[in-house]
Amino acid sequence: MTLMRYAVLFTLALNVILASAAFAQDAANPDAELLRYAAGQPRTALLAIEAELRAAAPDQLPALENRLLRILQSAEATRDAKDWACRQLRHAGSEKSVAALAALLADPQLETVARWALQSIPGAQVDEVLREALTTVPAASKAGVLQTIGSRRDRRAVSAIAPWARDPNAAAAVWPSASICSAHSSMAWKRYRWTAGGTSDVRTAANASLPPIWPSAYRAASATAAKVFREVFAETSDTVIQTAALRNSLLAERAQAADLAEAALKDSSPRLRLAAAKLVCETGDGALLDAVLRSLSALPADSVATVLNLVDDPAARPAVLAAANGDDPAIRLAALHALARIGDASSVSMLLELASASGGAEQAAARHSLQRLRGVEVDTALAAAAERSEPAQRAEAIRTLAARYAVSAVPLLLRTAQDASDAVRIESLGALGALADRQSLSALVRLLVAAPSADQLAAAERALLAACQRISEPDATTAELSAALPGPSAEVRSSLLRVLARIPSDGSLEALRAARRDADAVVQDAAIRGLAEWPDARAIGDMPEIARTAASLPHKVLALRGLVRMAALRGGRAPAETAALLGEALTLAPRSEEKKLALAALGDVPHIAALELAAAGLDDKELEVEAAMAVVKIAKRIQSSDPERAKAAVQKILEVCTAAAARQLAESAWFIIGSLVNIAPQGKASSPDGWEKDGASSGEQAAIDGDPATYWDKEDGKALYRLVVTLPQLERIAALSIVGYEHHRFAPKDFEILGDGKTVKKIEGAQYEDNLLIVKLDEVTCTTVELKITGYYGGSPAIRELGLYRPQ
Repeated sequence: MTLMRYAVLFTLALNVILASAAFAQDAANPDAELLRYAAGQPRTALLAIEAELRAAAPDQLPALENRLLRILQSAEATRDAKDWACRQLRHAGSEKSVAALAALLADPQLETVARWALQSIPGAQVDEVLREALTTVPAASKAGVLQTIGSRRDRRAVSAIAPWARDPNAAAAVWPSASICSAHSSMAWKRYRWTAGGTSDVRTAANASLPPIWPSAYRAASATAAKVFREVFAETSDTVIQTAALRNSLLAERAQAADLAEAALKDSSPRLRLAAAKLVCETGDGALLDAVLRSLSALPADSVATVLNLVDDPAARPAVLAAANGDDPAIRLAALHALARIGDASSVSMLLELASASGGAEQAAARHSLQRLRGVEVDTALAAAAERSEPAQRAEAIRTLAARYAVSAVPLLLRTAQDASDAVRIESLGALGALADRQSLSALVRLLVAAPSADQLAAAERALLAACQRISEPDATTAELSAALPGPSAEVRSSLLRVLARIPSDGSLEALRAARRDADAVVQDAAIRGLAEWPDARAIGDMPEIARTAASLPHKVLALRGLVRMAALRGGRAPAETAALLGEALTLAPRSEEKKLALAALGDVPHIAALELAAAGLDDKELEVEAAMAVVKIAKRIQSSDPERAKAAVQKILEVCTAAAARQLAESAWFIIGSLVNIAPQGKASSPDGWEKDGASSGEQAAIDGDPATYWDKEDGKALYRLVVTLPQLERIAALSIVGYEHHRFAPKDFEILGDGKTVKKIEGAQYEDNLLIVKLDEVTCTTVELKITGYYGGSPAIRELGLYRPQ
């Protein structure tokens, strides 16, 4: 772990301690803490009461409401505390809280949360308070009060709202009027339409003039309202206002407004055409939709396509089917997609024809709709088509049954898998792979054994494998497949073996072992590949024998790779046994590629035998980097139990390896293996290069102060930087570490290390690991250590921490 990580962990631990202390303090008296609460402070007290509210039974809410009211009415409570109390009264408030909340309606900072609370409290008292507030609150607050009145649907407020239609807050007055939505408010809106000063106000009125839920009181006045909305639609060219007027006309008149909908669908404005299509499809009125659909041929193509893309009413099916057979590609495509929502069994024939004969987007749309048609009758129609249609449609019907997961079709598919058509047979086998169960397994095996061609054998193998992997009885499945092995051709036996290899049971393993000695080379190949790819470690004992006796190089390589892979799975073996198996792999490996794989696996075996095997590879120049990597990994893991052997193995890397990567691995390991002590913080740092410090750097001592948050850095782009550490006495230095400013970004790259002015080591192209560089030195005794830096990552060689290490 780097020094930086230690610092981060220390900071996190400190924060946890402080947070725990704060929690304990806040939790002591939550109500008292709440009175003084300010935004940004700990919310512990708030969260405690909120938790009580969430868990409270109805009979417990009055007591909680009293606590909140005390905060709301306290002269000591902060504005943030009162804001929070109002928000909680939305859930716990009753008419008891109305007076206290009403008093805040004139407060510009609290009126919004007070209104939210009032809006949630049932009872006529709240409505009375809000109507009175229209005459008392400041002008800037009236709009909010009007909004709240509208949300509560207070019909008695219509007469109180109407005078505000000529006020500067008129746009806000129309919304509650329309939301309340009585005959009186409709007429008030009509009067407002002629007096509003700006288009934006009229838009507000038009958009708001009918709420999502249409009250019965409005239906009683629908004739009058419809006339108003038709007038608005005819008088304006503003799309927003026209859309609102059309929406309300359709809701008021239903099918009688079809003429208005058709006019909007033919309008020159694309936005209005789109809005009209949405409104026609969303009203839920079948007669209106039917009237519009009868005029589809007279509408612009984009309007027709939009209606078809949105329609969700089965009553539209005849019109959609007609559109699917039309001349316009965009309309046909939209109709095909619509059938996914409203089609039924009667749509199957047409969709199958398109799915099997066309291509591109229309084929994809037809297939999509076939898969999503609703009703069991659809599966019945598809099953009938799978037996009686021409081959292409039969194959398409079979593919669709599989996509719909129609398990009832399995008996049919077992028959069609023996059809005279190759395409039908192969498609049936694919569907059986998705649908077949345990009861169909024997039939699937027979289909594989009797497959008349290589393509059908491959399809039967895929189907059998898919079915076997779904069946949760591997032993029974294995027995069924093994029983079919004697007798068939070598190709069929190989196919069965490939399936058995993917069913990890003892029976499958025994079948593969027996087939490895088959007289046919094709069968042997399938068995060896199945064993080498076995998913767990049970086949590991077979691998060395195959590697020794196999006649072909591919089989040797497969066995060795299988051995290395299974060794990593452990399988309950002792580390010494795993090391012995990997040692055998190293001996048997005919190529360096497999030796490198074995060395990589040895690195994960924490045993002295594994260390010795890996160290033996250091003498091979082709393997020295991989061997060094394995030695270092093992040495780090066994150093606590066998430090001398760990140290000797790492030392051997430095003695015999010449590859830079191998040596750097050893030097980095020496930092851990060698039990070194950092003495840099005892020294005094200086930088005799004459350059000024850069950025937020903290001077020379920051490089050795033990705090990775501080760093040493100088102005960018210089040819030579110098950092000198003077120790208080003569010291033996065995290693050096550098934590850069960031990984390979502002850190030393090329530098010379000097001890008392004499060169100790030169580093070129330093490679950091997670922003940490370790350099092992031939032990030197000195009082000063200097870095002369000539190359660096980024603009300068910033150092967060420089470590100098002496042996214990």
